[in-house]
Amino acid sequence: MSMSVSANVDVSAEVPVMTQMQTRMLKALRHPSYHELTLLFDELADELDANNTGPVVIPVNDMQNAVRIDQHCEMLKLLHQIPTDLCESIIRGTVAYDAKRGTNRPDAYSDDGPGTYVAGMSIDGRHGKFLSIAEISVLINDLTAYLDAYGIWQLPGGRWDPTIPGADRAADLIRAVDSQYGRPQADGSPRFVRNPAAAQKVRLLVENFRRRIDIGRDPTHNVWQTQSPLMVGCTSKTIGLRGREHDPAQGLGNTTYTWALTLCLIKRMGLVPSVTVRPVIRIWEREQLWRSKMLVTMLAQSLVTQQGFNVIQGGGLKTSHPTYMAHAKLVEARAYVCVRENYLRDNLAHTLDYIRNQQRFANCVQRLQGMLPPSLEATLDSAEITMVGLKIAVNEVVDAREQLHAEIARMEARLEELTAQRDHRRELYEVTLKVVNALTLDRLAHTPPPQLL
Repeated sequence: MSMSVSANVDVSAEVPVMTQMQTRMLKALRHPSYHELTLLFDELADELDANNTGPVVIPVNDMQNAVRIDQHCEMLKLLHQIPTDLCESIIRGTVAYDAKRGTNRPDAYSDDGPGTYVAGMSIDGRHGKFLSIAEISVLINDLTAYLDAYGIWQLPGGRWDPTIPGADRAADLIRAVDSQYGRPQADGSPRFVRNPAAAQKVRLLVENFRRRIDIGRDPTHNVWQTQSPLMVGCTSKTIGLRGREHDPAQGLGNTTYTWALTLCLIKRMGLVPSVTVRPVIRIWEREQLWRSKMLVTMLAQSLVTQQGFNVIQGGGLKTSHPTYMAHAKLVEARAYVCVRENYLRDNLAHTLDYIRNQQRFANCVQRLQGMLPPSLEATLDSAEITMVGLKIAVNEVVDAREQLHAEIARMEARLEELTAQRDHRRELYEVTLKVVNALTLDRLAHTPPPQLL
């Protein structure tokens, strides 16, 4: 049985990367049902384009179509096979840490059959924890130095030219890194970066590690991170055998070059890397193989264009996976997943309960709507129309009132103007009257008195 999902979405010194999509997926896992997570599938497909716009473009159309054109709900069926606590670890990027922290480690299927798995890194002796900021900074410098050395090798057409400055040191660096696990190339050429496309993807890996440096959350630079980049793989044989090929002890001769290069550089730093591989989906139909890898790749955001180690789209080309799988093995896997293990059965039960509850709620709403008599519904419609009419009338009254206020203001201004003119005329009249009176008195003063006969 899966343990309860905490779905903590906080960013911290130990979990420095948490995209908006990761946050939404983890919040969806707070529900017992996978239903809320399935509602994000289309947006997960869109995210593949949003993060695929740099100098390196990884074709993702197969992954997007597998989600968007899922007529038979194959992706939903595969999702319900995943133990919920393991799904949380995958989305958060804490697969290695959660697998090594004791009795609460995520449930998982057995690894003795075909299917899809996820791999995470940690450092030996740290109980599942990865690198610190200080160590990630060293790793970034070493990855950059390896790319620079590749550039010197590639410059003359893919060979070491001793006339090029720094060629000898570059060749020594390549040999030192490539021999950490497994054998270096016989001709001394770079083992993990052999063409410009691979170099560009390693540069994307460098940028992914830069995003894990959050000095504000870890000013000491020494906190070991519980989160690490992930790699997703699938196999038509047995997960246990394929998973061991990603372990450094096997020489890293048949694994993704971004993964192998990182492990070699960690060892060169004087640390001992540890690899954790967890079966995620055990398949019982041939077509489930490539679909399951696509699904887990999207949940883990494990493309190097996102925040992981995968350098091709989940599932790759569907024809690249062997179609032959023993029928008896598939029948056995079906019985194992559907009968002997509880993950699929429990997850489907939670989703069916959710759907039934939603249906009951919808039925209740319909019954409540049916309780409204037609006359009441008509009254409500009429009231709504009346309200619209009242709003229009109120607006008209408001407009008329504003016009009236404007007219009153104009009349008051005219009254002030007329009053001023009246006062001016009165003053002019009084002055004129004074002048006339003065002239009259003056004329009387200078007129001789009449003579008497």
